[in-house]
Amino acid sequence: MCSRTSAYFSGWCVQEHPVAAKIGGTSIVKVALKVADVITDFIPLVSGAKDIYQGVKSGNWWQAGLGVLSIAADVFTLGGSSIAKGTIKTAVREGAEIIAKETVEQVVKKEITKGGTYALKDGETIVRTGRTKNLAQRKVQHETGKETKGLTFDAVHHTDDHATQRGLEHILSKKFEKTASKANGGLNKIKAMSDKTLKSTKGQNYLKAAAEHLKKIGQ
Repeated sequence: MCSRTSAYFSGWCVQEHPVAAKIGGTSIVKVALKVADVITDFIPLVSGAKDIYQGVKSGNWWQAGLGVLSIAADVFTLGGSSIAKGTIKTAVREGAEIIAKETVEQVVKKEITKGGTYALKDGETIVRTGRTKNLAQRKVQHETGKETKGLTFDAVHHTDDHATQRGLEHILSKKFEKTASKANGGLNKIKAMSDKTLKSTKGQNYLKAAAEHLKKIGQ
């Protein structure tokens, strides 16, 4: 019978390390052992399973966590995004600063999401905010645009959901209204959301979707 601070796996107990890294409140060792128990059903994920096994066996919790994250990347991307998996593995090996702020799913989604909100900066001053279905494409457009050439393009939020984009764009435009609105010398020529839309049920749903997104990413 395993103690309260250990986990059962293949006939033996694994003692949890007091400083074992955690993902979403669940200790690495428990997640690792659970995945390792069923990993034989997923042959393409052997690499992640190897990291889990070696990490648990040696007490190297970063390696065990790397295995869990590698498998998660395969699952979320269906084995198709080497960029996403590379980002996750690099983050873990370098201290997992990204993972401390975001869940595995959020990291992967950021890598495969095309749209979102953005800001244009003149030095350190935000002079325009916006939303788009394709951040990479919009970046190129602004880099060659007559009014925006020379400004720095920053992707702020990553989401392909239209309602979430609308709500986030409104929040962003209000946050930087003092420097980005046309009335104050900025490049935002129209409101992100009209007063009529803002007061409507649709507008409130946009704001609700944005609030849920921000909560998910810890902002």
